[in-house]
Amino acid sequence: MTDYKATLNLPKTKFPMKANLAQREPGILKQWQEDKLYEKIRAARAGRETFVLHDGPPYANGDIHIGHAVNKVLKDIIVKSKTLAGYDAPYVPGWDCHGLPIEHQVEKKFGKAGVKLDHAAFRQKCRSYAARQVEGQKKGFVRLGVLGEWDNPYLSMAYQYEADIIRSLGKIAENGYLVKGYKPVYWSVVGASALAEAEVEYQNKTSFSIDVAFPVVDVAALQQAIGSVVAGDEGGNQTDAIELVIWTTTPWTLPANQAVSVHPDFTYVLLECEVEGRARRLILARDLLSSALTRMGVEAHTVVAEFTGEKLQGLLLQHPFYQRQVPVILGDHVTTEAGTGAVHTAPDHGVDDFNVSARYDITTLNYIDDHGIYRDKVELFAGMHVYKVDEPIVELLTERGALLACSKITHSFPHCWRTKTPLIFRATPQWFISMSASGDGTQSLLEQALAEVKNVNWYPDWGQARMETMLGNSPDWCVSRQRTWGVPIALFVHSDSGELHPNTPALIEAVATLVEQEGMEAWHTLDPSSLLGADAEHYQKVTDTLDVWFDSGVSHAAVLKRRDYLSYPADLYLEGSDQHRGWFQSSLKSAIAMNGSAPYKAVLTHGFTVDAEGRKMSKSLGNVIAPQQVINELGADVLRLWVASSDFSGEMTVSDEILKRTADSYRRIRNTVRYMLSNLDGFNPATDCVAFADMLSLDRWAVDRAASLQEDIISLGDDYNFHLIYQKLHNFCSADMGGFYVDIIKDRQYTCQSESLARRSAQTAQYHIAEALVRWIAPILSFTAEEVWKCLPGEREASVFLAEWYKLERLDQHESISRADWAQLIGVKEALNKTLEVARNDGGIKGSLDANVVLYASDELQQVLSKLGDELRFVLITSSAEVLPLQQAGSEAKETGVDGLKVVLNLADDDKCVRCWHRRPSVSTSAEHPELCGRCVTNVDGDGEVRRFA
Repeated sequence: MTDYKATLNLPKTKFPMKANLAQREPGILKQWQEDKLYEKIRAARAGRETFVLHDGPPYANGDIHIGHAVNKVLKDIIVKSKTLAGYDAPYVPGWDCHGLPIEHQVEKKFGKAGVKLDHAAFRQKCRSYAARQVEGQKKGFVRLGVLGEWDNPYLSMAYQYEADIIRSLGKIAENGYLVKGYKPVYWSVVGASALAEAEVEYQNKTSFSIDVAFPVVDVAALQQAIGSVVAGDEGGNQTDAIELVIWTTTPWTLPANQAVSVHPDFTYVLLECEVEGRARRLILARDLLSSALTRMGVEAHTVVAEFTGEKLQGLLLQHPFYQRQVPVILGDHVTTEAGTGAVHTAPDHGVDDFNVSARYDITTLNYIDDHGIYRDKVELFAGMHVYKVDEPIVELLTERGALLACSKITHSFPHCWRTKTPLIFRATPQWFISMSASGDGTQSLLEQALAEVKNVNWYPDWGQARMETMLGNSPDWCVSRQRTWGVPIALFVHSDSGELHPNTPALIEAVATLVEQEGMEAWHTLDPSSLLGADAEHYQKVTDTLDVWFDSGVSHAAVLKRRDYLSYPADLYLEGSDQHRGWFQSSLKSAIAMNGSAPYKAVLTHGFTVDAEGRKMSKSLGNVIAPQQVINELGADVLRLWVASSDFSGEMTVSDEILKRTADSYRRIRNTVRYMLSNLDGFNPATDCVAFADMLSLDRWAVDRAASLQEDIISLGDDYNFHLIYQKLHNFCSADMGGFYVDIIKDRQYTCQSESLARRSAQTAQYHIAEALVRWIAPILSFTAEEVWKCLPGEREASVFLAEWYKLERLDQHESISRADWAQLIGVKEALNKTLEVARNDGGIKGSLDANVVLYASDELQQVLSKLGDELRFVLITSSAEVLPLQQAGSEAKETGVDGLKVVLNLADDDKCVRCWHRRPSVSTSAEHPELCGRCVTNVDGDGEVRRFA
């Protein structure tokens, strides 16, 4: 047997089949850094239209986790896609560097500020700790393949940034939005500081659920108020107690009780019943009567009187364990969702309580200190902690006969998002950005914010409604904190009146200038007289620090407006869905308070990562998947592909099995590219490319199909539908290429003469498709795309990330075989493949080239199939293919599932060509090459075969 291997154009490429991403990626990353790739991209796009994705700063504490990876990869995909589209798309990463978690880490090692270390030394330790955390996280982000200004990120602890935070505060104060107030705020007794809404998360907590009796002081006054005899003897005299019942899940707030609120319009009932064998007369809301009596174990009762809540206003009640009388007041915040319709009211510990009490001139008591300890003046509970006082209070209520029902409930309760500990509401003097204030005298800050939300593009679109809901429920923004490691509220207030210094704008700028040079320590060491002169004796420095959400929220001023190559507003903010109540909101409020406009044109949110069972990642559950582990085992590109393949509008499921499937998908894409590269060995695009009009029909279709997909990819990318891009890309590689085109062209690619039109046409198509495909995958599979780029033939930019979308030709309406024709041919081939598979499984044939196929087709389908002539067999990959009218089909013809098509498979009994493996009658007809078919003879020794279509 003659060896014809040397006459074949066998595939050859230096692009390896085995990716070895974990080992190969660091080398590519090193090359990017040595080549200063990011700087080259900026230079290449200089002067182009900009697209600015503003990075929301992660907190500088701890290793990066899978959520970080999702966030950074999504941003990187967008920035790289925009760069490919020709935009100048800079990416400036940032970090949030102040705040409680860093303080806690430093306290663990050095103790609280002012004990072992003075405050200045403590702040320096915090700064050093944050800097180390930034460097650690930066390495993780860079390893993901994220390109950006890593050598010049923005840090909220940079002197310039700290100065701009202070300037932003000054601007907000100048515009009339900064106010000082004494209000209940979320308070962390662990952190000894106020918290903003954005720093609160809700977790389940088990609490006491108690019903407590507040005796009416003057029954006669009650009788007069409700206009009826309440009980007793014939004269209406009554001395037995009547009690108004409240329900609460916070017994610890009862020492601070100063009133009971009822709704003026609700109907209340006075009833007689027995509670644990004791006769009682109770007042409850009629709509809550059944549930309340069930809690108390009351089986029978008698309603004595009914009346509206407004009639109870001013009625005095006896506090259940203090010698204090408290009034009944009216409040619209009372509901019938739960409880008794009467709300225990402690203005120290609730916003509604504070507001309704203010209307009755009821002030606060300030019973609890910063750490949650009852002060010495508090009778019965002095020195006790709010976390530990519930049980003693319940015992005291039982002892006093005031406890009507007691149980435990598990409910959603506010916790500190940093320390994970329960919060309390506590009335304290704080600085607020007022949502009701109006900077221009017309709309309030809240009204302006709600109006601006409508001008923003939200991805997904439900983000708008979520943001509007968050804003609607948003109280005044408490921006002051009682911390050490934070940017100071650099204001001077009058020692007596508490008013801001009249020259505050100039003072703010003077302080900011000092901070630019020395950092925020300049404020702490500042002698007020150096700025205030003689006024210094009448003014004092504010000692509070700013909420860290204010720090990151004003990044639009400290970053977007500070760096001249960025722009305000940003084109896009992208973060997790929790940031509707966090960074998106703090940025929006501060920007409107400063500039009257939103800082972003569009907002995109992604969901959180969960395991295969829908559970959040948790060390205790053992389901945490660390990005470092995935990178070390599978490579960053597989992790990036998982991110892109996930529908990030909801929860993003990740598991070892899912990542394994993603790795399989990666291999499909890699193998498709590798096959094309292997067929381009020796191909010079400058001399070997075939004009589109001269290419074979199948090759023109393949390029057109790629062009169509590229349009889809660009369109889907503009709407950030990356998971749909992944699906289309995967389908293109597995179905359009692997399942159809690539399968067909192997024969022509390998067996036709190397310089023939048939082969050069296929190479040209593969070259164009590979040029496009490497760009499609570059934003997602960044390392792999760079590896492919180095293997493509022809002159090109130094990196794929310096390139732009590749221009691809399209089919026109004059094609002899149209797109619609090819769609029908694909359907026929898929149907025939199924028939061949059945025959293969039955042992009738070994491979498709062992078959001669007869296709019985309808007139319409026959017309399409006949366009290919003898080349139909190359599309179907059978040794011969004959097309006959459908009406000639006999009983042996099999249905295919395609309308108007039946097939008959016959075993090809001709000899097999040893070179192309087709079974043809022409095998053995050549004396020089008896083992070859006729076309292989002409390809080896003649002018070469001519192909027109496939």
